[in-house]
Amino acid sequence: MISTTAAVLTMLFGFMLGYALYEWKRYRLGGIIAVPLIVVYTMENWISLPVIIVAIMLCYIAVNVISSQTLLYGRRLLYMVMMFSIIVTFIIAWLVSMVYPEPIPSLVIFSLFPGLIAYNIRKDSVDFDSSTNSVLMLVLQFIFVWGFAFGISMVV
Repeated sequence: MISTTAAVLTMLFGFMLGYALYEWKRYRLGGIIAVPLIVVYTMENWISLPVIIVAIMLCYIAVNVISSQTLLYGRRLLYMVMMFSIIVTFIIAWLVSMVYPEPIPSLVIFSLFPGLIAYNIRKDSVDFDSSTNSVLMLVLQFIFVWGFAFGISMVV
């Protein structure tokens, strides 16, 4: 469990790191809010992490299929992926709740991030290498913010 003070400091650290990564590499995966919030949710309930990882993978597959099979692009594609994200995240959370009964905090807001992240990976990636770099940056940002959150939660 993470305290309110540690959560606020984690959000601030995550925002600053996200801003620095954007300025340095033009990295914008999920914006500056997605990773810090995912870290806070993960610190609240560890089961959030596998739920979001699976949801991101399914949303990434969906955004690629939708964009290659339809004429949707831009905002229309984003809206379709966000709807898919909400549905998929709720289904995954429901399936997980059958095994692990503790609820995922703020599931409504949480359900938007897989679609947003998958859409941005698709949008920023022109080839396999660039999508691999995007995912690697996402993982590294998560590790840094989670490490900060873990450390600050021990102090505060």
